Amino acid sequence: MRNRVRSSVVNDDHRPRGRRPGKSNTREQILDEAEFVIATKGPDGFTLQEVADRVGIRPPSIFSHFKGTAALTEAVFNRILDGATRAIANAPVTTPVETLLQVAEEFTRFMGSNPAHTRLMLQQFASGNSQEAAFHRFDSGAEAVEEMLEKLDALIQLGIKEGEIRDGIDRKHFGGFLVGAVLLRLAWTDFDGWDKPDWAALVDDIVKEVRELLTRYLAP
Repeated sequence: MRNRVRSSVVNDDHRPRGRRPGKSNTREQILDEAEFVIATKGPDGFTLQEVADRVGIRPPSIFSHFKGTAALTEAVFNRILDGATRAIANAPVTTPVETLLQVAEEFTRFMGSNPAHTRLMLQQFASGNSQEAAFHRFDSGAEAVEEMLEKLDALIQLGIKEGEIRDGIDRKHFGGFLVGAVLLRLAWTDFDGWDKPDWAALVDDIVKEVRELLTRYLAP
């Protein structure tokens, strides 16, 4: 199976800090390092000082871009949401069921590329928000999410019409099953090794598991 999990080194002793060659956008650097800190400490366990230290700036400089940890967390979540919708949009379109399975693979691989993705998504759903309310929490991502959900709905309805998918499934059911299966499976792992080669193999296994689950879930 193709290995498209992006490699990122999270060990504090090895990952380079400060300004990166060829990358002068301070806002993006802040987001990169905030994502790293969230991946290692969780969305409620990081400080602006930690992020500033990794970027190589003073904490007050962060306020030129974000109002505080809440605004920074929101920006990181929006970037993750954008990445997830783009990953899903890249799924090859074939038959309705196979396309949905490809959507599941793209989503699983994207979420598996960084523990921050999983931890922030879990936080959104743990807050008591419904599936779509969590995705629409931040207005900047709402349009892209709605477009993605409409495409999923069209695929599902076509699959039902052609007898490939059982009746009664809609985008909410499919999305809830997919997100739940992927997030819980990824969360039930040891994030300490996510920068190691074995992590890519683990994500490959999770892709297979999710595909098998969805195949049975969608079957008429």
